[in-house]
Amino acid sequence: MSLNSPEKEYQHSNNERQEQQKQLQERINILKQLETDVLTSQKEHQEKLENTEQSSSEKILPEVLLGDLEERIQRFSELDQLKYNQEVTKINEQLTELEKVFSQTLELKKRVLNSLSRSQKVQLLNKQLPGHDPIANQQRVLSAERIENIRPQEGESAISNWAAKRIQNLIS
Repeated sequence: MSLNSPEKEYQHSNNERQEQQKQLQERINILKQLETDVLTSQKEHQEKLENTEQSSSEKILPEVLLGDLEERIQRFSELDQLKYNQEVTKINEQLTELEKVFSQTLELKKRVLNSLSRSQKVQLLNKQLPGHDPIANQQRVLSAERIENIRPQEGESAISNWAAKRIQNLIS
């Protein structure tokens, strides 16, 4: 039975490594999607981001490339346990930094969009959805503004106030 123990331990450690690799790869894929979304939104809002906020958002972006992180994850099987743990720690730190940067970038985008007037939002939506009716786009903007203004109110039913709180949480 003691002969099987190191083999089981090795198999267990391989399973742990595979699980960690899978989790890290999922985080990288999420960040890649966020990166794509941010780059797309930066192109769409280029004229608005050319002022000082754009230069500050560019300073935030780290020098880390997601491709490098992916390559390092692929090399895990070649590393011994100590180097493996060090590499996982470094990748987790870099992913945490990237997640923070992307959340800051998305927050900046949200602030920029919130600073636009209703007519600017409609114009932006018309650019993004050129095949849609401009009146429908205007109604979309009005609906979004109404949803943003939903707040719990005294005297309303508990269910209405609960729904209003949920909407506020989803928006923020």
